[in-house]
Amino acid sequence: MRRVGIIGAGIIFRDHVRAFAELGDRARVVAIADLDDERRSTASAEHGIEHAYRDHRQLLALDDVDIVTVCTPPNLHEPIVLDALRAGKVVLCEKPLAHTLEASDRIIEAARDLPGRLSVIHQYRYLPEVMRTVWLRDTGLLGRLLFGQFNRLSRFADPGKVRREWWGAFDVAGGGVVMTQLIHELDLMCHILGTPVEVSAVIETLKEPIPSEDTCAATVRFANGAVASIYGTMCAQHNERTFDVLGARGSTHSPWDCRSMDEAWRAQAAAAAVDAVRIPAGEGRHTGYMRAVLDALDADAPLPVGPEDARTVVELCAAIYESGLTGQPVSLPLGPTSLCYAGVAPDDYEHRRAQVVA
Repeated sequence: MRRVGIIGAGIIFRDHVRAFAELGDRARVVAIADLDDERRSTASAEHGIEHAYRDHRQLLALDDVDIVTVCTPPNLHEPIVLDALRAGKVVLCEKPLAHTLEASDRIIEAARDLPGRLSVIHQYRYLPEVMRTVWLRDTGLLGRLLFGQFNRLSRFADPGKVRREWWGAFDVAGGGVVMTQLIHELDLMCHILGTPVEVSAVIETLKEPIPSEDTCAATVRFANGAVASIYGTMCAQHNERTFDVLGARGSTHSPWDCRSMDEAWRAQAAAAAVDAVRIPAGEGRHTGYMRAVLDALDADAPLPVGPEDARTVVELCAAIYESGLTGQPVSLPLGPTSLCYAGVAPDDYEHRRAQVVA
């Protein structure tokens, strides 16, 4: 059994607890750290967690904690992740790796010389429709990848969900809908279609009371020639996420479907994909990712979604912001001199919006 410590007892904490619980005797949460006394006490009592600390370094000092998950605001990821790696832990950091590309690169560079191991939590890669799409791609059944469409509609004022006061702050979260919500679809887009090489984007604050963008629409070109469109907003009246991936022979979709004008191909490919990827019904959204981590540890294999892999989507977010601020296409990869490498300055964003209004 792997023993787990969780740093941060906010909204995502419960998803982590559920995921490890659903994996039975393979892992158990034994420690929690959070600066908020009430949140920490409640989390410990509700889930029977034996160790509860205000300082995350006390949790890291526990010899019997093997895995540490980091569930703090993104601007705190860098110091906490590096502390955990220095302590020799297996570190699972919630997305994004950091709130800026610059901070992500510092983590990656420092991690190379530290004894711990790092993975970044992009749990939607383990949805059945995503894994089936990847399987069809890798077996060649989809044919050459041509086009993708990835979308997310979200409600900012979502009943039963409390948005933290830092939500959408560039200096804490890294941005609004792009870095906090649409990053899931951006990651899936890169995971399925490959390396992005150019992006053209529009970002805007249309309705919600946040200091950053609540809406984004973008077009992305990939190194393999594929093109994709992606949009997301916090102004929706319902929550929805979808994708469509078009290959030369057929297409896949979320919610799961497989389509082709060749009905025989469609029936064969759909059946083969479902047979190849079977996920227990009713699992929490983080369970598949946590299972992949435990499988990798058991096999002494590389962890899923390593930091260099997770950097790709942070870089794409930075390119989207640059394109949105300048009104110009942006080529990737980005370097330290790129406009948004160190993040977006709130004054720059407001100045750009003022110019649009004028």
